[in-house]
Amino acid sequence: MSRISFLAASYVAALMTPMLFAPDAETSAASAAQSNTEAAKKSIVPAKYAGKYRGAQDDLAKFIDAQCQTEGKFDYDKFFTLCKSNGLDVAKVDHYQSQVAQKLHGSQGRARMTLRNMLATIVRKDGKLKGLDGAETGITIAKPALTGAAAKAHETAQTAPADQAETSTTETEGDAGALTGDPDPVETQSSDQSETA
Repeated sequence: MSRISFLAASYVAALMTPMLFAPDAETSAASAAQSNTEAAKKSIVPAKYAGKYRGAQDDLAKFIDAQCQTEGKFDYDKFFTLCKSNGLDVAKVDHYQSQVAQKLHGSQGRARMTLRNMLATIVRKDGKLKGLDGAETGITIAKPALTGAAAKAHETAQTAPADQAETSTTETEGDAGALTGDPDPVETQSSDQSETA
């Protein structure tokens, strides 16, 4: 490299250094505004869908909120007690309770979502839940809509002829003994054949 090329490269590098390491006022303001927006937005729901989900509560969500509020905040201890009093598996509830106590990343949301879905199963079956005071409250929630492959499978099952459903059952069972309850269908078949001979 010649001395002139080296000097030219050094000159260009010296001119570029302030631009690379000292951003101008406009760039600083834009990055600060972006970081403030990101700090204020903590939802994983994209902004275009946020209006759809905001404030959309069913009767179960309202019941849980009413039972588990303490001084305007959600009280997880009350929530776990509510879950146990309504018959959810104690080991599962304790599992989520320990995760929330350890403050594992995402544990609060995971616990609320999973245990709420388990409570929803009870509500769909019984139509009621017990509150923390022991009083039963009637709750109605909509049956979840099937979408995608589950909807297609349900539709196919509904439109299939009855004889086709019986044939597929026979094929999946594998042997005649499974349908008749015979412990050894091969032995039964061979004894039937020997009687006719």
